[in-house]
Amino acid sequence: MGSGICPKSDFNRPLASLVPNHISLIAENVKAFSPTSSSITTTTGRDVTYDTLVVAAGLQINYDAIKGLPAALADPNSGVSTIYSSSCDKVWTDIENLKSGNAVFTQPSGIVKCAGGEYSLMPIGCDVNEHSPTKNYVDGVGSVPQVKEE
Repeated sequence: MGSGICPKSDFNRPLASLVPNHISLIAENVKAFSPTSSSITTTTGRDVTYDTLVVAAGLQINYDAIKGLPAALADPNSGVSTIYSSSCDKVWTDIENLKSGNAVFTQPSGIVKCAGGEYSLMPIGCDVNEHSPTKNYVDGVGSVPQVKEE
């Protein structure tokens, strides 16, 4: 998708269709865990017992926390895109349209959806540039967040 090979619609499937039949998908929020009784209580009040429990904690992206980012993602000519939202369709266009300068591939510090996913497009973008008939002068720059050790 981000490499321009397949459209986003090829990857858009209901979550339930990805879960094998022998696994129960409970798409509810958990209110309480009780490991001693091997059970959980959902926010709807449903009690569920388990033999094995896999918890998907989820993650909510907050683009509004970065000043100017929502507007840049919405602007088709900004050169700013992300693989994690409706602007993911813009990634490939941005790579193809960059004619010179630095292409910065970065991720925020802290918990992210797919650590390293942002960087997977860097070698693809650099390869496209290398094989371009006009061979643009673009440098791929990976920006790794610094983690303060305590």
